[in-house]
Amino acid sequence: MMKKIWVLLVVHLCYLQLVFADNSIQPALSTIASGEGTKASRKFTLIAQLSLFMPFRFTLDNGNLSVAYAESFKGFPFFQLIAGEQVALLGNVELQAQLSLGYAHKSGPVILTDSQGAQQEAFVNLHWIPASLSARFAYRISSMHFLKPSITTGLGLQWLYQSAHSQAVNHHFWVPFAFVRPAITFFDPLEEVTGDWFGGLILGVSYLTDLGASQVIRGFSYEVGLAIIL
Repeated sequence: MMKKIWVLLVVHLCYLQLVFADNSIQPALSTIASGEGTKASRKFTLIAQLSLFMPFRFTLDNGNLSVAYAESFKGFPFFQLIAGEQVALLGNVELQAQLSLGYAHKSGPVILTDSQGAQQEAFVNLHWIPASLSARFAYRISSMHFLKPSITTGLGLQWLYQSAHSQAVNHHFWVPFAFVRPAITFFDPLEEVTGDWFGGLILGVSYLTDLGASQVIRGFSYEVGLAIIL
């Protein structure tokens, strides 16, 4: 199972590298796009994003103890940075490759279940760092330039570390995952203005699911982001 997961991650990474390298198509696509009133010179963006991940299944098992986080924590606040490069532009359709890194922390009482099924309550700290590679497809509506719907699909790897007073709880986990994110960008500038850094306000919802066998992380994330033009 893990071999299949790593193959998926490597294939996704290779695809994005090939897309990044294929800059030869950009001039032709830019010429087509210029007829629509858009410009291809806005290639690099950085998105600062705040989100609330709401799991419906979230269980970590270190072999000795299992923690069902979804039963104790209803939401995980996240901060995420997303770096993107425009790799293709055809008419009103834009393809962007993205690299993201996030962080979340949550602490509180949870229920621990041992291998025999016995349960006890403990105060646990959880640190969570996800990283991902993704492809974002966006479409600029000709009659409503202030709106740009998009959909993003990606694969990634997340590192989680849980700790408590009991050494039996302390453990770190590597969990591969996949996600899909429909979103809408408001007030994305139509024309490039020198010195203008504002790239729009983004509202979206993501569905995230683990790709592992022993750790389960699944849920929805509600997101708001600020795009910064580099």
